[in-house]
Amino acid sequence: MGIWRFLADLRFCFSQAEGYAEGDYTLYHRFTLMDFVKSQNPVDFLDKASEITIDCPELEHHASTSPEILECCKDVRVLGRKELRLLLNWRTKLRRHLAKKLKEQAKELDEEISLSSGDESEGEKDIPGPTREQEGDERAEEEQEEEEMQQQLAVLKAEEVAELKR
Repeated sequence: MGIWRFLADLRFCFSQAEGYAEGDYTLYHRFTLMDFVKSQNPVDFLDKASEITIDCPELEHHASTSPEILECCKDVRVLGRKELRLLLNWRTKLRRHLAKKLKEQAKELDEEISLSSGDESEGEKDIPGPTREQEGDERAEEEQEEEEMQQQLAVLKAEEVAELKR
């Protein structure tokens, strides 16, 4: 009777086959680099992807993009732990690069808007501009949003690190 109990317990130790995802019967999944960079959970993304096509020439010629990484993107399914970690580190570098680029563009737009509003205000002096209190409130809201984004990024990084440790 002991062997039957052991076999019954052993049956539950193995994970059950899940089959295909609902409505998806293809085995080969091709995704773009921007999909990979924007993904919320990159580990799950790499688990589902078969190939990562590089759709942005700027990121293809980025300093951290090596020939080894380009080769790894061609067939993600055969990669080992070292190569997957290499892709994840590359993704974080690209995300930082894109974040810096977006911040610079935002600053340029702010400067352009302030310059254009300065030109308009010379002709239209009777239109009141934002008060110092309103500007302070806007800055406080922006700082609060930025802090929230930093917290979300920290949580995502912590989850990513925890997932990598598993």
